[in-house]
Amino acid sequence: MKRQRRLRKATLFLIPRRRSTLAMAAFIMVMVAIGIYVVGRGLGAGTFHLNGWQIVDPNGAVFTPVGANVDGPHFVWGNPTLGESGSAQAVWKWNAIRLNSSLDSGSEQYPQYNAGVTPGISGINNDLDGIVNEYTGRHMVVIIDMHPRGDCGYPTSTDYAAIKTWWIDKATRYKSNPYVWFNLENEPGGGNADSAWINLANDFSSAIRGTGAQNMIVYDGSNCGQEQSYGGDWRSQSAFLLYGPSLRSSYGNVVFSAHIYGNWSGKASQLTSFIQAMHSQNLPLMIGETGWIDGDTSGDNPLLQAGTQAAFSVAPGLGVGILPWHGNGLSGFEFVSGDAPFYNVVVNGAGNPTNLDALGQLIWNYGHSLSSSTPVPTPIPIKTPTPTPTLTKTPAPTATPKPTPTPTPVITSGPSRLPTPPPTVLPIGGSGSTAGGAKPPVVSGTITVAPPATTSATHTTVLVDGQPVSATDQLNTSQLTNGRHTITVETTLPNGQKQLASRTVTVQNQLTPLQAIRNFLFAPFSGNVNLVSVSLVLLVVVLGIGAGLIIRYWAWHRHNMTM
Repeated sequence: MKRQRRLRKATLFLIPRRRSTLAMAAFIMVMVAIGIYVVGRGLGAGTFHLNGWQIVDPNGAVFTPVGANVDGPHFVWGNPTLGESGSAQAVWKWNAIRLNSSLDSGSEQYPQYNAGVTPGISGINNDLDGIVNEYTGRHMVVIIDMHPRGDCGYPTSTDYAAIKTWWIDKATRYKSNPYVWFNLENEPGGGNADSAWINLANDFSSAIRGTGAQNMIVYDGSNCGQEQSYGGDWRSQSAFLLYGPSLRSSYGNVVFSAHIYGNWSGKASQLTSFIQAMHSQNLPLMIGETGWIDGDTSGDNPLLQAGTQAAFSVAPGLGVGILPWHGNGLSGFEFVSGDAPFYNVVVNGAGNPTNLDALGQLIWNYGHSLSSSTPVPTPIPIKTPTPTPTLTKTPAPTATPKPTPTPTPVITSGPSRLPTPPPTVLPIGGSGSTAGGAKPPVVSGTITVAPPATTSATHTTVLVDGQPVSATDQLNTSQLTNGRHTITVETTLPNGQKQLASRTVTVQNQLTPLQAIRNFLFAPFSGNVNLVSVSLVLLVVVLGIGAGLIIRYWAWHRHNMTM
């Protein structure tokens, strides 16, 4: 009997009573459920995906990309993209940018614009990681656009291999960031849909998916991106309608980007039909370029204007986003008067812009109208794509109108439009601050902000992330949470107008004990949602097992005391 009692005591820790087992199981289930909620919701671990033709963001809302083309690594103009996400999001209400980029080395479209080669070109836009981290940190989509040429052709064999390698590198680097999209090739091919178009799309897409990246892949259309020739008919010329269903079936998260210029002049009804045809095939569409030179009535510019007006008259009502060409202010297709970059917009006391060109006013209106509502995705069943008739090529007539190319600057021995120096914005000082640099300066203590000296300002208001917090040029960072913030100076000019200037900074105040513990646990994983998720799940499991063992010991001890 004594031997049986000792054996029972020895095994009781491994076989607890039924009540303790149920309590332990319930506790572990609750902890796991909390962990799943934190990982899935608190850290935004979702991805962009498709629901029929609609794009759905990581939070489950319909996403319509609205923004602008801006300068990226090794591209043309010198106005900075880095540091201007606050203006893009808070002032213009954009949720995306198309980042025009060229190869990191070797064959480049505009090598004379590289840092250190052309006076006034700083190379600030060559910091791809800095731009991506800044804009996606605000949950803005960065559409990385491989833009090696402006001639509507295909890469040479050397460039083709270099671009494919470039995409593998970028996909590997950003595959854990769903807010980075991959726009494979700017306007491949100057004619109708053909085998070269689909071969390039398949090859680059396969290379990207081979890295494990499930980010959105963006395809530009045929005919210099416009999907139909001048005077042509998209029904027989569209690469999207011919090859789109197979691309979606093969690669999942894909978006098709049409460039709407002179080939769509006066064709709003045709554009409506084209968009409806895309949606009927469950193919998501955006307008990745459109625009014209305001006030220019020469050449094909009136056609460009008519095509752009068709885009803005049709696309918003059909849920199609638009990113016009171009936000830098130096291409001639400017948003802000006087060849100024988008972040030089002047806003009056009523919140209305006062110095926009017609193109800038169109995209201003679209961004602000879109931000006023948050649509919920409408369930749309995925249809089995119906076979599209094979395109038949017919002999070209003697005089075929040339497709309107993507508007690009005329490059001779140097820039056709000399870049203007960026405006003086927000000198920032204070304890722990750094001067300039490609990344936002780290600040703590007091931030000193001031308007440009040339404005003869009569009053200055300091805003943090769009909210006024001070009417002086001093801001105490103890009022701010740690992390990135956009500090904006609102200057009242002598004529009563207001001028905005912004700078993104990283605030790092003295840490509380809880913040220090949090940083110690999770700082090594910052920026990588997958690793953060894994670390939290492991933490939840460890806590659950520990709690279970404590319950088991408590049950054993309680039973032993009653023996």
